[in-house]
Amino acid sequence: MLTTTTFTTSFSSSIARFFGFHIDADSTAQMRKTMRAAYKEFAAKDGVWADSLFDMHFLTQHGEATVAAYLNGALSRHQAAVELANAWEEHLMPANTKRRKVLRADVAMAADRYLSYLPA
Repeated sequence: MLTTTTFTTSFSSSIARFFGFHIDADSTAQMRKTMRAAYKEFAAKDGVWADSLFDMHFLTQHGEATVAAYLNGALSRHQAAVELANAWEEHLMPANTKRRKVLRADVAMAADRYLSYLPA
């Protein structure tokens, strides 16, 4: 049986191998702790974006591999923001084409703002 933890760990490991770095259990736990701390600060200072665009569920389910790549130096902040925005668009963007165009820039800015709270 595949659990969420197994899937997330496997997915993170697959992405890590793709980007050429290794993530062990301690590194994964530390990365998640770092993500949560950054998210707490992001949500406190940028609550509108945290409430409407990037929540912790999105980041752990769809953005963890991108954040790991950013923290390990495999992606620049700009590249990571674009990747997070792409993941958000793929998984959460409304079907309304006009609304998508408006949100696209906001999503990229929110992603970049969240990344600014991470140590890099």
